[in-house]
Amino acid sequence: MQVIMIIVCVCFAIFAYAVEKKFYNPVCIFCTVWALITFFTSLGLYGLYSVSGETYSILALGTFCFSIGGFVAFSQRRQFTLSFNRENYRPLAKDKVEFINYKFLHIFGLIILVYMVVQSIAVFTLFRSGQTLFDIRSALQGYSDSSYVEQITALRGGNESLWLRRIYDWIILPGFHSLVLITCIDMIVGNKDKLLLFLTLGNVLLKVYSEGTRVVIFHAVIYVLLLLFIFGKKSLLSRRTKRILRILIILGVLAIIIVSNVRLSTMKKSIGEEIYLYFCCCLPLLDKWVMALDASGTFTYGLASIYGLLVAPFRLLGHLGFPLEWLNNIQEILNNPETFVTIRSASYSTGANAYTTLYYQFYSDGGLLGCALGAFLFGYISGRIYVSFKKRILESRSYYRSLYLYLLMVNFIIMSFIRINFCRVDFAHMILFAFIMIKAENPILSDSKESNRQGTFRLR
Repeated sequence: MQVIMIIVCVCFAIFAYAVEKKFYNPVCIFCTVWALITFFTSLGLYGLYSVSGETYSILALGTFCFSIGGFVAFSQRRQFTLSFNRENYRPLAKDKVEFINYKFLHIFGLIILVYMVVQSIAVFTLFRSGQTLFDIRSALQGYSDSSYVEQITALRGGNESLWLRRIYDWIILPGFHSLVLITCIDMIVGNKDKLLLFLTLGNVLLKVYSEGTRVVIFHAVIYVLLLLFIFGKKSLLSRRTKRILRILIILGVLAIIIVSNVRLSTMKKSIGEEIYLYFCCCLPLLDKWVMALDASGTFTYGLASIYGLLVAPFRLLGHLGFPLEWLNNIQEILNNPETFVTIRSASYSTGANAYTTLYYQFYSDGGLLGCALGAFLFGYISGRIYVSFKKRILESRSYYRSLYLYLLMVNFIIMSFIRINFCRVDFAHMILFAFIMIKAENPILSDSKESNRQGTFRLR
């Protein structure tokens, strides 16, 4: 079955490239990601368990439906009016001009920095007392019961303040991820605001130091690579700036390796083993948790996949007496894979958790039908955002917001080997920040802000 899955992915990826003439369309990226994961998982390195044919059938069904959804979105485009001259840029009638909201970003970046500094100071004292980064990260993720977690999460409310926790989970954390995304955009096609860059770099470095996280660096590398490929030849970046960005990408990759080594210092796994299991543990985990869902016979009817968008409004309604038992049940289903299960035959580090792919949420929504509909809608939404972004550039219209959403969807697609990120509050709320960090005004009101206006570029 893995051979069939790989063939399906390759065929759809080639066809998507033939249709769009660009490898960074959603269907091409999705199929490439899942072809690679399927191939490397099938090798069964480091004792990784084999995956059942039923799981590969789910993957093939999901890939087929995602691709069909993407092609439907591609087919709904309109005729493009081509214009590539920056000097002749004129917004279309009734079309608003978009600007990066630097004033908000500076203030918000400073607020996040306060959180990160307080957290880093607490972690520094723990390092001096003999705690390791592995111990601290395990405690923060709830895998060990340690009293010092309260010191690290002081501004998050800990177990004392529900509202402080909600401010961090619903606003600060998604805002942090959004800050990284908008800074990458600004460095390539924006004003290259230095204060914004320094604030973002400071927040990222402190978060990596205090939590040992690699995900934010991985996301930033994805954003910059994609932006450089799309805009590299036509952007206003000098050769020196491009060289600096390439160096930053290399440093980002090295940082991921260094952080991984530090986290593995108390374990027997090698860095190669860690990277392989990081990307390939998802299918054995999906295999086991699909069986658990079948045994329970419980479905969430489309709500598990968008849980991250539901939490804030319905938790607030809960304070007015709105029943939340159904929401708690969905949360329990989503949290079940946090339990460690054995995924390989080895004498050490045999367990894994959490990385159950987007198909766990789709399957919990409605079994195979949930996988088919969920993948189709995900493909369609991603395709429409891609078409909108491409259309706005070719029509010489403001595209900051559509570019932001497009990069976010590519992030969701690449990270789909972990989950569908709409089920996480911190990632789902990033969509809302597209309308806060990027503001739109009528052309008449924006004449004085010419320096923050985008030029027009030819897509590669």
